[in-house]
Amino acid sequence: MTRSFLSAILHAFTFTAIGFLILDKIQNPPKVEVVNVIEFLPEPEPINIDHVNCMARNIYWEARNQPRIGMLAVAHVVMNRTKDGRWPSDPCEVIYQRRGDTCQFSWVCTSNRDRQPTDRESWSKALEVAHLALHGYPDVTEGAVFFRATSMAPRKALRINDHAFYR
Repeated sequence: MTRSFLSAILHAFTFTAIGFLILDKIQNPPKVEVVNVIEFLPEPEPINIDHVNCMARNIYWEARNQPRIGMLAVAHVVMNRTKDGRWPSDPCEVIYQRRGDTCQFSWVCTSNRDRQPTDRESWSKALEVAHLALHGYPDVTEGAVFFRATSMAPRKALRINDHAFYR
């Protein structure tokens, strides 16, 4: 009986001590230093303005009639090519690359190469999408390095709006 009596007293004493510790933490919370999380985030890589401009021009001339997802898909074809050894590693070089009389992107071999975009809303969206692609927005094309009109595309191509994307 003395053993259970001592055990009961020990439990009561323990719970009382824990209660005082909890009460102390509530009445005297530890001091927390507020830290600006932004200071610890890595700085985004500066984007080359020439890359933004040529990427936006490519998006504009290839997909200005598409919603943003279609524009982004065209931009990702360029970005995917920069990571593939078959093309240059610079987005502008990919866009303006020629093989004989053939251009990688059709508008480059036309008078549009020298024309300025005239549709302000489409140009604004193209600039926005160019920034997203160059900042590493996730690839919506599953690694595609080619695209065509859906009517001329392989059967297994990923279709996004009026274009089909494939490797």
